[in-house]
Amino acid sequence: MSSTTTRAQEFVVQLQHVEKLIGENRLSDAALMLNTLSKTAPQDPRLFLLGSLMAEAANNPAGMWKAAQKAVELSPGWSVATIRLAGTYSATGQAQLAVKTAEQAIVQATQESSISTNLLTRAAAIAIKSEQFALALKWAEQATALAPDQPALQHIKAEALAYNGQYEPAIQIYSALLDQDPDNSAILLDRMLAYINTTQPTLAQHDATHLLSLDPDNETYRYYAAMRKGQTPATQPASVV
Repeated sequence: MSSTTTRAQEFVVQLQHVEKLIGENRLSDAALMLNTLSKTAPQDPRLFLLGSLMAEAANNPAGMWKAAQKAVELSPGWSVATIRLAGTYSATGQAQLAVKTAEQAIVQATQESSISTNLLTRAAAIAIKSEQFALALKWAEQATALAPDQPALQHIKAEALAYNGQYEPAIQIYSALLDQDPDNSAILLDRMLAYINTTQPTLAQHDATHLLSLDPDNETYRYYAAMRKGQTPATQPASVV
């Protein structure tokens, strides 16, 4: 093994450590390490991707976008950088630009022969947030075709189906997922909403009661549980406004 290969591998390990520090919210330590690495490879786009991730963790939308944009400038055909940039557009409310950039990322990944479930699910999430529901379903179905046994992919496919008004097939997926993980509150909430939209009050009430048993102080769960009982809550949580 050459010394160049060893250095490259060590650099990757260091990048992974920075990402771990960001995930642990040790942002000062991550910043120090990024600064050190940037002296070794100042034009490496991976450093700017991590900078974007760190800015997101620090609730700095402008920094998040700027770093992602720089990564794309340094590696304009790299789908990983492009989908990150799309995510920053989505996070800052630029829906049309977010979807357009996500589409570019998928084209790039296809050309690179590197299309992945991660990229497709990120694109689908961007499309959902941008209310491009048909596109979200298309990408979610492509992701589940690549890895049909991954619950997280099935969940986002079910969400896309529900947003497209296809509640019954969404409910089937939610129910299958809950057979494996009956206390998954995110899926329970999604299925309850699907039951509400298909006028199945008894089943919706069952899920609302289950959710409340998991988290009795959750305002959203308390709101829906009261509504399913025919009560009118005094206030409406921000999550359902």
